Amino acid sequence: MTKTKTDRHDVLVDQQIDPEVVSFRAQFDQKSPLGEIVREGARRMLQSAIDAEVDDFIAQHAHRIDEQGRRLVVKNGSLPERKILTGAGAIPVTQGRVRDNDPDPERRVRFSPSVLPSYLRKTSSIEELIPWLYLKGISTGDFPEALQALVGERAGGLSANVVSVILYVIACDRFSVVPK
Repeated sequence: MTKTKTDRHDVLVDQQIDPEVVSFRAQFDQKSPLGEIVREGARRMLQSAIDAEVDDFIAQHAHRIDEQGRRLVVKNGSLPERKILTGAGAIPVTQGRVRDNDPDPERRVRFSPSVLPSYLRKTSSIEELIPWLYLKGISTGDFPEALQALVGERAGGLSANVVSVILYVIACDRFSVVPK
């Protein structure tokens, strides 16, 4: 694969691509109505689970009120929309924010989402692709380009540093070493 410069962006030009890569990429390139339905269904289910988790947390602390009878733990808008990279594609979601208005900082509770942890940007199916590419001889610096060639724009956010960390953690898991 080679890069050519255009006015605005680097563009990947397919030249002598491994047939394995072509067949792998083909499954992601097809935008069928069924795929769109799956992505939209996944987005709705994930967003519902995220919203329910916030609502449950607020309901658990509904008994905490101030002198005027107002709840101390309240919903406080939402974080900016982010995209979770999944095997079905990038799914846009928003995470609700929670604020504890207790005047005593020691008694404040903090909301930590479990459905959508703050560090989560991709699901394991994309992470499983990384070791395969590494074994095929792709260097960590070339991963962003290679992943974009395979899965398109859905590979955004996977820098060389992220790939290095994923490979390091995989190596530690395989050899039962605790990461430093």
